[in-house]
Amino acid sequence: MFYSLLYFFNRALIFPLTILGKLCFKVNYLQPAHKLYQLSLSAIYFDKHKVTEIFILKELSKINFECEEYESVIYYWETIFQLDGKGKLSTIELYKLGWSFYSVAEYDAAIEYFNKSNEESVSFEDKAEYIKSLNALGMTEYAKGNFNESIKFYLKLEKDFPLTKKQDKAQNQINLSASYLALAQFEEAEKHCLIALDIIDSKDDKTDLLIAATHNILGEIYRQTNRFCDAIEQLNIALSIQLEILGEFSLDTAATRNNIGLVNCHLGHYEHAIEQLKTSLKTRLKLLGEQHPEISNSYHNLGATYTEISDDINALQFYQLALESDINILGESHPDVASTRNNIAVILNSCSQFEPALKLTKLALTSDMKNFDEKHPAIARDWATLADIYCSLEMYEDSINYYKKALNSNIASYGEEHISIAQKHNNIANVYNKVKKFDKVIEHLTQSYQIFLNKLGEKHPNTILVSENLHKAIHENLNQLH
Repeated sequence: MFYSLLYFFNRALIFPLTILGKLCFKVNYLQPAHKLYQLSLSAIYFDKHKVTEIFILKELSKINFECEEYESVIYYWETIFQLDGKGKLSTIELYKLGWSFYSVAEYDAAIEYFNKSNEESVSFEDKAEYIKSLNALGMTEYAKGNFNESIKFYLKLEKDFPLTKKQDKAQNQINLSASYLALAQFEEAEKHCLIALDIIDSKDDKTDLLIAATHNILGEIYRQTNRFCDAIEQLNIALSIQLEILGEFSLDTAATRNNIGLVNCHLGHYEHAIEQLKTSLKTRLKLLGEQHPEISNSYHNLGATYTEISDDINALQFYQLALESDINILGESHPDVASTRNNIAVILNSCSQFEPALKLTKLALTSDMKNFDEKHPAIARDWATLADIYCSLEMYEDSINYYKKALNSNIASYGEEHISIAQKHNNIANVYNKVKKFDKVIEHLTQSYQIFLNKLGEKHPNTILVSENLHKAIHENLNQLH
């Protein structure tokens, strides 16, 4: 009896605070609401069954979700589970907890809760929540590098649940485009981007940001297919929208700056590329902290740019940071891990550390073979790195065989006129040069030069270098004939 009275008076003290907290939350005064609930929590003294405490913790988790403080959301729910066990959560609670895990890159936990949300929404015939969960599962599979799986979820949404809102339709097309791009299916990726742009009407900030996201993906499609002027045009459209609505301190703006940096790296504008990539990294670090795939992505791209200017020390430093982070967050089999291993192997090969380079490249190739088919650029990249190492080891026949496999793979992906094709022709010519087959050297350098000239112009460092090597090869061939 005495305890019940104490509990009643304690509730009477807390009740006004929780009511005020609820009112503040309803009118979007999130900070005052958070303070009131925290004050309520600290005022609990007699709550034998933890009912009041659990209620307040749930309210705090809602506020933190709205503030995008996802680690705090997870903390509050873990506290609730300690007090009450993993009791029955509503569909919305399951989804929000899944999204919180997704946002902090804990993808396996995210999938667990999205699947539970999916099951609950089917049981209660809640179509809206089911659609949200399917979309979230697609995004999580994409983040894990399971691009075919992500496409299955997005296509299921399109087929089984025709989306009625234009914004939802456009978002699904954007998601499909990103997944097809990751699989190097460029025509499919571009098609879905253009469908998204046809669907979206510019009417408010939300739809304008979807338009920006679509232009950003188009920019990345055009970068990877060597349409650099088109890429810059698309990325500048995206950046201007994002800066106007979100300002500089935004993940969307950071992603676009990252992509602009990559285009400038291709064009040989290395200082501007590094400037854009470092600006992007600075924003991402402030918003995400060290342990996130987007941070790894920034480290990787900086490593690639420093490799282009032969700054192996900085390149290796950024690649090592990317590799450690990716293995920790994404696991050994993720495509990003294979990509970074390959790039480290390139540097080790240039430093005459052939055995470690060979080991890393074979690890990358094994992983990529599980994730992609032989037409994918990742496979061609791994074969080309093996060819580089075999050339360094004076195993020239093996080197030429792997370069030709890489060349054929790239032609299947990109067609004949792509920078990757030019690079492979140049590398094959280098091997033939070592065995004094100058007619073959001239054949491959001529093809390499023509592509570089068409894609990058006569003043680009790659065009100039290949032109010089071609003239030397012609001179050597004349000497050999005489």
